[in-house]
Amino acid sequence: MLDNRNAYATIPYEIHDYSTYASIYAPENIKKNDPTDPNSRWSTTSNDHHQYIVLRVPQCIVATCTFGKYNKMHVCNVKKMKISISEDGLMYREVFYGGLRNDTEIETFNMKVLEDIYMVARYIKIEPLSAWGINFNFSLWFVELRGITGIDIFVKYNQQVVFKNSLRYCMAFLRDNGFKDIHQELESRCGHNSKGNAVNKIRSLLEQNMHEDAEAFIDSLDLSVFQEFIDNSAYALVWAEVPKKDVWPCERGGHQMVEMDGNIYLHGGWNGLDELEDFWKYTKGTWEQLSSGMVCPGKRSCHRMVAHNSKLYMMGKYIPLSSRKGCSTKNSLWVYNGRWQSIEAYDEQGPGNIYDHQMVVAGHRLCVFGGKSTEREDTYSGLYVFCLDSQSRIGTETNTINLHMETPSLDVSSASDYCRSATKYEHINYTSIDKKDDISNNECNPMDLQQTSESRMRNGWRMIRSDIQQPENTPALRSRMGHSMLYIPEGYVEGSIYNNCIVIVGGQRGKESIKEMEFYKLDTDTIFDRVMFPVKGDGKVIQRSLLYQGQIVVLFCYGRDKEDKLDEMEVYTYSLLKREWMKATEKPATEGAIKIKPSVRSAHQLVELNGVFHVFGGNVPDKGDTRMNDMWVFSLMKASTHEICHLCKLLVRKHRYLYLLDHDEEAAIEYLQNSIASMVIDDSTQEIFEELCQEVYERTMCTNVIEDVCRLLPDEWK
Repeated sequence: MLDNRNAYATIPYEIHDYSTYASIYAPENIKKNDPTDPNSRWSTTSNDHHQYIVLRVPQCIVATCTFGKYNKMHVCNVKKMKISISEDGLMYREVFYGGLRNDTEIETFNMKVLEDIYMVARYIKIEPLSAWGINFNFSLWFVELRGITGIDIFVKYNQQVVFKNSLRYCMAFLRDNGFKDIHQELESRCGHNSKGNAVNKIRSLLEQNMHEDAEAFIDSLDLSVFQEFIDNSAYALVWAEVPKKDVWPCERGGHQMVEMDGNIYLHGGWNGLDELEDFWKYTKGTWEQLSSGMVCPGKRSCHRMVAHNSKLYMMGKYIPLSSRKGCSTKNSLWVYNGRWQSIEAYDEQGPGNIYDHQMVVAGHRLCVFGGKSTEREDTYSGLYVFCLDSQSRIGTETNTINLHMETPSLDVSSASDYCRSATKYEHINYTSIDKKDDISNNECNPMDLQQTSESRMRNGWRMIRSDIQQPENTPALRSRMGHSMLYIPEGYVEGSIYNNCIVIVGGQRGKESIKEMEFYKLDTDTIFDRVMFPVKGDGKVIQRSLLYQGQIVVLFCYGRDKEDKLDEMEVYTYSLLKREWMKATEKPATEGAIKIKPSVRSAHQLVELNGVFHVFGGNVPDKGDTRMNDMWVFSLMKASTHEICHLCKLLVRKHRYLYLLDHDEEAAIEYLQNSIASMVIDDSTQEIFEELCQEVYERTMCTNVIEDVCRLLPDEWK
């Protein structure tokens, strides 16, 4: 429901409150969309941060907010603003922070709808923070809200969550403040809680300084109880450079690298002087140059390659401006299945030749988005879909396949496939995909399944969105270059709204560096969520992203200042379950060693093979924009349940040691030397040991015998 814009309804509103308005520019004007009338707007009398307008709505969930504009650029257009919602008009929660472009185009933004509970609204507060003109007041020309008004199911869910959390916090307060009788009575009335009793047991043993019994009880617990703590912890990684061998690809940037069937394939690129056409396979630490044959894609860079059903698909290339006259702009889709073959499809509905775009495979559909066309300079390409099932006619007798013939209809309800993007493959069951293929035609109007199927029978390509014309009442899918793109399969994360959607990560549009992830549902043509990047800075951001174990793994190379210089390289993971970013902690390869990592770069490639991430090549600005042919690897690591159980028992011993320091310092030192020193197994336990050694000379630690241990246990136990 929340990922389908066709399920949204227009939400009526009344003006409930406002800060100020100037002259005839009353707040009521924002209800009317008249871009030709310069007076049809709400304008404030001041440009300070105390300006606002509050809209009262029926109880609802606001999914999108649309802003109309004047038919000319205007200095009073809002550059930055904040939108908050409230149920009672007193406590507001922020659901949007951003701004409008200073142009004439209507803009629609997604509102945050879920944060522990669903964001049910009765009041919408819009607070302008800055205008495009310096020292000018703020103007809003038109505001439209869309969302869901039938929200009984969401209200019931919220009530259950609030009751559960309130009860848990209340019981924790009673327990921690000595109201044991009331706590026990409340616990008995709420039902027997064996998990909570386990925590109570540990607490009781620690409070009585029965540390050995506490360790024995921890040993008796199932190790799976520590998994939640592990899931909430950040990954650690160690960079390592792969030693070069005699047979090795040359320096390059703008190349393509793909994982398929346990191998890494590399093609083309730009070495600083020439475009390349060499084709390589990497297996078990060894590069092998493959023969491209008489018929092959040829020299190219800024192209894209994906893997699907043990075949490689390649499309696009950069053509210099000086060579575009007289050069064919026809788009060829190349397929590698032991040798290269070219698919010729109708081009009328296709993107033509493009470069610096992105491709993913979603079921039987090859999705192509963004990049620039070589037909017209500064023309961005849109979102296109190619039906890969039509390429099943590829045979071994010919090198060129003509798809001008009829494409058979498909029974997608039983399709089961291996879908591989340029970096990661997952086994997917497409039982629910395409039963209703609700996508838009060239004019961005919805089409039913029969119309779409008939169109696919006529040709393989289909344009879903152009860069110029966008559907109404949904955020624009703005084309760009230098982005990453992923497909999250159906059922990838149980119960997640992100399943069966395309993720568009970052990119560059003109001088604008796009610093967010957009989640797009192809079947409903809806951008239903946006997530801002975790890295901070005004400089450009270059990213490479992969899907891995329920996370979106992003390698960021970015600058902190507005200059083009790249300063930092960091790895972050975004949890599709918890909806939050976490920075991966970099560690040295060995204890005491210096941390090494690759130079910050652009035009590189990142793939994952058997849990190991491989970075190859690219341009290094700090070395005079030199192209590289180095390969670096890292793995994302977390502690095991055995290691967390070990840490839990070490923390019990830590508290026993601190207790002994208060009563028998000599016994405490002996306990430190024998019972605690024997528990040191890695850097984290070594750090705890060293901190405890310093306690002999100067007491600095709080001897809370409860929280240090219990933080390792599941939240619902506490």
